[in-house]
Amino acid sequence: MKPSNFLCLFICLMLVVPMSLQAGHGTVAFWGGTIFPLTTSAHLNDLRIKITPATIGRVGLVRLENQDNKSVRCRAVFSSGPEKIGRRQVLLKPGRSATMSKAVWRYAARMHIMVTCKAY
Repeated sequence: MKPSNFLCLFICLMLVVPMSLQAGHGTVAFWGGTIFPLTTSAHLNDLRIKITPATIGRVGLVRLENQDNKSVRCRAVFSSGPEKIGRRQVLLKPGRSATMSKAVWRYAARMHIMVTCKAY
């Protein structure tokens, strides 16, 4: 393989980052090739909140959209094995959306995001 072909292949592989927007599942990929699943669970208390989990590189995130007619307070708990649990919260007015995220710094077997929302 010519050095220029190898360089092109290397750059192309570095630019391809697996990302999934399937409901409740995604993947996080490290350049070393380690992949683990992203799962979500939700306790919405009969509120209409749209939850979209995703990953970008080593960052797990969840996008919340308030489709209800009242303000809600949502909290997300990010757990990823040996790392410290990450907690985020946001106040969403009707029709608004917000994204909460947590970066993974060490190897983990999986990342789970638990979302809890209550009327405010």
